[in-house]
Amino acid sequence: MEAVVVDAGSKLLKAGIAAPDQAPPLVMPSKMKVDVEDQELADGAVVEEVVQPVVRGFVKDWDAMEDLLNYVLYRNIGWEIGDEGQILFTEPLFTPKTLREQLVQLMFEKFNVSGFYASEQAVLSLYAVGRISGCTVDIGHGKIDIAPVCEGAVQHIASKRLEIGGVDLTNLFAQELKKSNPSVNLDVSDVERLKEQYACCAEDQLAFEAIGSSCQPEKHTLPDGQVITIEKEGYIVGEALFQPHILGLEDYGIVHQLVTSVSNVSSEYHRQLLENTMLCGGTASMTGFEDRFQREANLSASAICPSLVKPPEYMPENLARYSAWLGGAILAKIVFPQNQHVTKGEVTSGHLDVHNLIKLVEGEVMDCNRQDSSDKMLADAYVWSDAGDPNLYGEWDFEEWKKLHMKDFLAMTNGFMHELEQPESKTRVETYESFMQQHEQPAPGTQVEG
Repeated sequence: MEAVVVDAGSKLLKAGIAAPDQAPPLVMPSKMKVDVEDQELADGAVVEEVVQPVVRGFVKDWDAMEDLLNYVLYRNIGWEIGDEGQILFTEPLFTPKTLREQLVQLMFEKFNVSGFYASEQAVLSLYAVGRISGCTVDIGHGKIDIAPVCEGAVQHIASKRLEIGGVDLTNLFAQELKKSNPSVNLDVSDVERLKEQYACCAEDQLAFEAIGSSCQPEKHTLPDGQVITIEKEGYIVGEALFQPHILGLEDYGIVHQLVTSVSNVSSEYHRQLLENTMLCGGTASMTGFEDRFQREANLSASAICPSLVKPPEYMPENLARYSAWLGGAILAKIVFPQNQHVTKGEVTSGHLDVHNLIKLVEGEVMDCNRQDSSDKMLADAYVWSDAGDPNLYGEWDFEEWKKLHMKDFLAMTNGFMHELEQPESKTRVETYESFMQQHEQPAPGTQVEG
């Protein structure tokens, strides 16, 4: 059974069997309807309530998340109880250790997966365009993550999260529309659709300031028959990314944030990072955003001008929306065949259900007993390898790994990307599998060992 890749965002969940050159088969809202008792109604009546399991990138409601994944994996992917497969999750920047532990526990205890792996979204997005170094600017529904990545490792000390995202731009758009259309009643779905159609970026700040006198009003009829007038409101949405004070945030614009983030990385990586800048997330596909970003980058104070990575022609359209999932699909073709994933626990000749027998800790060794005997042995609890957080290493030395394996991994990756560009009669997945059988080398990424 092929591995499943899941990218659970605040607005959309992307999931499907790993296919490196195809958009995710399943894209659905990250929402669940649950029955709750309404105390204000007589007889404790039960009403439906919409719950968002993921808020600003992180899981906040684990019960709802379990229900959502149950629907995705068994109803849509086609898993059968007792015959579950392997799964790879994308992981947002700065994911707390406790959330990692809960996800691992959920996967093994509730979904009985045969293998688990997780990798950070910034790294995966770069994999999707054939890079292992670069800087990602991920504009999600609930946050903006700016992450420099050097040779497959996120530089957390230089990374930055802005607590604004697509949902805040939607709210801003609704406020602006209400100012010019006070008699029109708008619901969130109306505003979302209008934002998709009308949100855009001016060429530069001067052009934005001149729009008020030059923008022609446009009439739009809503599904319920109401007519709304739209003028510069769409431009205000785009401008907020470059002038955050529009959203009430006293901070620098997105290009300045990128340059500042990269400046906190060793200077030897500056050119490689800035010249491989990748825009991802749904908002990155806003009309005019890429051109405005590059124009602002050309005017930045950086000695090295940031330049944007162009997606390979063989990748699906709207790559920015699905880049983390596609990178996960690429990585899944490496880590699971090479047994770099975590399983329920296999120690010497016996099998252990680690999550039932021992407390989840990182980088510690403890005594535990075999289930099928009274023998006592030492077992390593899983270690989440993270180049930016030494506390998560355990005994795993990332710097030593780089010395031993990075050159081989780079050579392998470059060779595969070259092979992808050649005319071929086989599918890309078949090419990938045959290539990996001939070049078995370690792959980077956030991993667990058990």
